[in-house]
Amino acid sequence: MREELNWLNPYDIVRQDSDRYTFVTKCNILYIVYFTNSKGYFNTHPEFNDDILSFTFQPAGEKREALYLGVSVSKILSQSHDKRIMETVLAILLQFFGHNPR
Repeated sequence: MREELNWLNPYDIVRQDSDRYTFVTKCNILYIVYFTNSKGYFNTHPEFNDDILSFTFQPAGEKREALYLGVSVSKILSQSHDKRIMETVLAILLQFFGHNPR
């Protein structure tokens, strides 16, 4: 996995637990990244509950407005082309599936 990460320049990643990560961008916006199982998605086929994962990343705070760090929506939008956010999410995906090769 180290080779894959060499071409990335991710922000510092904090692993909160086995399915949840956070990172802070240069604009001081805290992002949360998490994985959840599919329990409840397939009520008629519960055998899929442990085989399908959902993946989400978003700014932390109420209504995803990054209120946790006092950052305005306009600041989030102004950094929407921050390449390091994408690289950080890719690094988290590589790390997660490297540790959980389900």
